Amino acid sequence: MSTEPPEFTLDIAVRAHTLTAENNTPEHKPNAPGYESWWDAWPHHILVIDTETTTDLSQRLRFGVFRTYELSAPWMLNYTLLCEGLFYADDLPDSDLETLKTYAQARREGDLEGEGGGPLTCLSHSAFLNQVFAPFLKKNGLVVGFNLPYDLSRIALGWSVARGKSDGKLVAGGFSLWFKEYTDTDGQHHPDKFAPRICIRNLNSKASFIQATRPWKRPTNYANAQPRFLDLRTLTYALTGRGHTLDSAAREFSCVHAKAHAEKHGGPLTPDYITYTRTDVLVTWELYEKLIEEYRQHPIPTPPDKAYSTASVGKGYLKAMGIHSPRLDTSHVPEPPDQVMGYAMSAYYGGRAECHIRKLPVPVIYCDFTSMYPTVCTLMGLWRFVTAESIRVEDATQDVQALLDGLTPDDLYRPETWRKLPCIVQIALDGRNRLPVRAEYTPGKRNIGLNALISTTPLWYTLPDVAASKLLTGNTPHVLRALRFTPGAPQNGLCPVSLRSAIWVNPYQDDLFKRLIEERKRLKGDAHLSPVEQARHDLALKIIANATSYGIWAELNRDDDDPDAEEQDVRVFAHLEGPYTARTKHPERPGPFYFPPIAALITGAARLMLALAQHEVEKREGTYAFMDTDSIAIVADQKRGAIEYTDHHKVRRSLPVLGHEDVHEIVAKFEALNPYDKQVIPGSILKIEATHGQLPPLLRIHPRTYSLREGETAPLKGYLAWDRARGHMVFLPKENARQEDIPMAQLWILAVAAKRYVLILETKGYAILVKNTELVLGNFLDPKRDEEWVKTFWLTAFAQARYGADTTWPGHWTETPALVRFTLNTPALLNWVEPYNRGKSTRMGLKPFNFMVHAFINPLGTHEAWKDANLVAPYTTPEKAKNIRWLDLKTGKFVHIDVWSDYGAESGDVNVKSYADQADEYLQSAEPKYIALGDKRPGDTRAIGVLAHITVRAKRINVVGKETSIREEKQAQLLGKDAWQNVYQRDDWDKVKPMLNAIPTCRIIADLGTTQSNIQRWCNGTRPKPETLETLVPYLLGKLRERSPDVSPLTDRELLDWEGLDNLVSRFCSEGRNGQSEGLTKG
Repeated sequence: MSTEPPEFTLDIAVRAHTLTAENNTPEHKPNAPGYESWWDAWPHHILVIDTETTTDLSQRLRFGVFRTYELSAPWMLNYTLLCEGLFYADDLPDSDLETLKTYAQARREGDLEGEGGGPLTCLSHSAFLNQVFAPFLKKNGLVVGFNLPYDLSRIALGWSVARGKSDGKLVAGGFSLWFKEYTDTDGQHHPDKFAPRICIRNLNSKASFIQATRPWKRPTNYANAQPRFLDLRTLTYALTGRGHTLDSAAREFSCVHAKAHAEKHGGPLTPDYITYTRTDVLVTWELYEKLIEEYRQHPIPTPPDKAYSTASVGKGYLKAMGIHSPRLDTSHVPEPPDQVMGYAMSAYYGGRAECHIRKLPVPVIYCDFTSMYPTVCTLMGLWRFVTAESIRVEDATQDVQALLDGLTPDDLYRPETWRKLPCIVQIALDGRNRLPVRAEYTPGKRNIGLNALISTTPLWYTLPDVAASKLLTGNTPHVLRALRFTPGAPQNGLCPVSLRSAIWVNPYQDDLFKRLIEERKRLKGDAHLSPVEQARHDLALKIIANATSYGIWAELNRDDDDPDAEEQDVRVFAHLEGPYTARTKHPERPGPFYFPPIAALITGAARLMLALAQHEVEKREGTYAFMDTDSIAIVADQKRGAIEYTDHHKVRRSLPVLGHEDVHEIVAKFEALNPYDKQVIPGSILKIEATHGQLPPLLRIHPRTYSLREGETAPLKGYLAWDRARGHMVFLPKENARQEDIPMAQLWILAVAAKRYVLILETKGYAILVKNTELVLGNFLDPKRDEEWVKTFWLTAFAQARYGADTTWPGHWTETPALVRFTLNTPALLNWVEPYNRGKSTRMGLKPFNFMVHAFINPLGTHEAWKDANLVAPYTTPEKAKNIRWLDLKTGKFVHIDVWSDYGAESGDVNVKSYADQADEYLQSAEPKYIALGDKRPGDTRAIGVLAHITVRAKRINVVGKETSIREEKQAQLLGKDAWQNVYQRDDWDKVKPMLNAIPTCRIIADLGTTQSNIQRWCNGTRPKPETLETLVPYLLGKLRERSPDVSPLTDRELLDWEGLDNLVSRFCSEGRNGQSEGLTKG
């Protein structure tokens, strides 16, 4: 039986480095070194707002609460409460208005925190905008909220699309909100052109650009107005790396008051409900103080309202040191810097993530590498690259070939070998390799798999990737070219910084990547720090380490939404020699530290580290269940053995199981690669995760979710587990967990695809859920309030696969429509739901940032006319989904929904998928880049057991842009887009133009009836007219076919798209003008 991997012909893709007229190679201007305090220019006036809305379609304003503060002692963070008040909708019902006014008269400003000011201010919405909001904007104050875009859009009077020409590129394509109107002689309302607007452009689920625009005619009272906006949801994420609610953020930062909880929204106003909202504003204020206090511990120049993610904090430290992105010195190679950047970008791939054993529970030891990206940065000495003024590029073809020829696994355990790895390599691709291949394994969807690759066009890879290929195959790649990167002298004027105002780092003397990891470990044992301070330092150092050791070096920001955008030329540099021109409406603009060589080397080295672990496992005749960026789950039990299983073809198979001692041997091998201070971080960089043989962190479960304890009302702490004896899921209170069982407990895994798995700790009596992924499933609302539906899914799925449990999903899952929540955070999305707004005023219709839900059509039992329906509705809970109207975006019609059952659905209803349907489908998630034994195609959803790599024969090489430019997967599902990604189509003329110089001019004149001057202009870069190209391109392709008969069966389009065309054209040109050759071949 052949052991060769099956071969499939697929389109593949590489990333590109691009330039526009505006965005030429960034100038390498030094950042101003030292700590430039943003605090000196921080607003002294703060407005905190929160709104409560109706629960109907419009989610319009009912009432809101505001507080204004003034900074009285800047360096002590002392603020004075100036005013607290309520504002209400101009059309609030009389009964609710009476309740609100009575409450305002009875309460005092600041009384929630024990202060006694004057009566609460109570203003109508119009009065609030005129008397509080507009004057505040003139003060250059700071508007603060949690999920601020939602609150701003509640109090706005209207909106339009923000445009790049008038509002600025930063917010172009977002919403332009206005807060002041005038009435014309016909009684029509129009935005006041003399008042500023607030523009909001959504970045992702946690951040938005928010800025005020200056009026097109600037009267004196707004001439210098520059108000600022701070969304605490965004700042919390930047400081923690985790998404938070107001409730969880307040607990995380130990606010004095806790967020209140309302029993019901949308009912008649009550004093308790008003107090609930006032408490939210107070908690928001306390959170602001805590976040600013924490942010000020970071001596960076980036102000808090510009910190959009953890990367902002990391970049802030580099700027504080005075570091800028290095420049490439290509004086020793033929190519200019941008071409080398293109080679490096084409060698850039994300982290390795894969499922190797599918839908088969196996015992594992779960290992991960200590801070993978900082570790490989330290091993390769990349801090010298970061601080270098320039990086020298030189040819290293012979040296790299010699290195690969003699490379052994033992060499890769020597740190000095890793210092030789900062190279990129162009190799011949004959299929005797294992390399990251970005391909359409599923039609229309690209993925990256570690596979064998055949291509007549050579590609560039990092030297770590090429070394990993030899390690896994034993075959030495043939190096066509290799470029080595060597750092030059350090940048001038760099200065030390204090990490979180506690740890000094000198960029000339310290390796930041190494220092960050060492200090994280050191501070955990510092007895002088309280547990809270230890946690704060640890989190801050983790964020800085992760931010500076990967993403910022590949940062590209794509212009997606500007309605004024026009197609523009971009120069594209990728795997081919020389750039070409493509056109796009969505150019990608590099971040301040964009530098593809560093980005490509970091991820390539991480893949090499995983390949080294894989080699050690396979050398011991073992296997692994999955890999994920920095971790590997090695199939292992107490003793060596094997697992027998029946695959989806009903064939009995066996897979090896290593013993725990084998895994400990593998872990010990990586001690030689520990680059850290052994007194601080001793031992191996490959660690056995604490989840093995230990209980997971406690889970807070509400009793009513699972009817766990009759009469209990407070959330319990414990574990979700499967009772092996009784055969059902149970809640295991912490006091009931048998601690004596835990040290001998074995960890098990069930994986269905990359990043889709669950880890289970199996004791004598229970299977305890340890860790699970939430990819895709986490997008869905819980079927019932307080239900942990994702954890329930994984635990039930594991029990079915491991114990053969004859169990179904919870009963209510089969009856409840599965809903995904999304937000109307772009004008495009709001336009899609425009049918809801027909005939409604702005106030009564859907608004920017309204919450919506999406349901998924179930073709079973659904009339043919509705099978392509795309259903959305204003936010509701799954229990109420059948009782409201849904909009079909395809037809603009309103429908009601139901779920399919044995009895069918109500007549006229559209059938949608239930939670049980989604759970069933999720278990069928394919691993598209690999193939199971006996299968004919990769990615079979029925596959059970071990998956193997494939051989990819490149059909066409696409050059593409940023892969993660979708803001939200939920939005992509809604709009039906697989990805928002540039594909830089190479112009057909660019592909064949070089042939002009290889065909005698007289022959072209005779064949086409053109002139010598025309041919000369075309050769010099003048583009032929479209009607000329219609004749000229087929003519040149015909000349190719004359010399290469075996490509004659290809149509013109197929030949132009063929990945071997460039080689064929090059060989055609190398034969010279006489056209005499031995015959070119397609192969």
